[in-house]
Amino acid sequence: MYILKNLETREIQKIIFTNFFNDKYSILIDEKLDWKILPDKKKIADLDCQMATVNYGGQNWTAWFTQSLPVPESPYVFNGLPGLIVNISDSQSDYSFSLIKTKEFKKDNLFAVRKVQVISWKDFQKIKTDYYSDPFAEIKARNMKVQSGDEKGNPVPKDLNKLTKQLKKQIRENNNPIELNHKVNYE
Repeated sequence: MYILKNLETREIQKIIFTNFFNDKYSILIDEKLDWKILPDKKKIADLDCQMATVNYGGQNWTAWFTQSLPVPESPYVFNGLPGLIVNISDSQSDYSFSLIKTKEFKKDNLFAVRKVQVISWKDFQKIKTDYYSDPFAEIKARNMKVQSGDEKGNPVPKDLNKLTKQLKKQIRENNNPIELNHKVNYE
């Protein structure tokens, strides 16, 4: 997954790669960021920063931005402040983005993606739910064999039922998306 921003049109897309067959999807991020710029200030590295807060994806975020770099962009989908965001984190401390380095790129379309299917959040939730229900559905439909090798390199078939249970457990344990308002609650 990565974020693609068109700075001219201000369009932001979340590009998502799924499953073994690298299906690519794009979700248009159109949630308006209603920033509240606060008077709090601090120095981060050698940059004078100011605090701002916003609610995005169903959770509250605190950002520190610097006007010494007057770029209204930042990590992930965040943008619109009068300077570059140096650090931003959610109120639960699950996600934190920090500026490490700035670098000028001269090449356009650094992450050009071809053959992307544009979908809605509802469509994406269905894709995730379907995958959770049967992570190997596409492999089964293509009559593909799933196997690994033993210590001597001999093929060993895999038990898809056991692998499915393991994957479902892993999905439930790691179900912490940035956009909590689009979270799928797996049973």
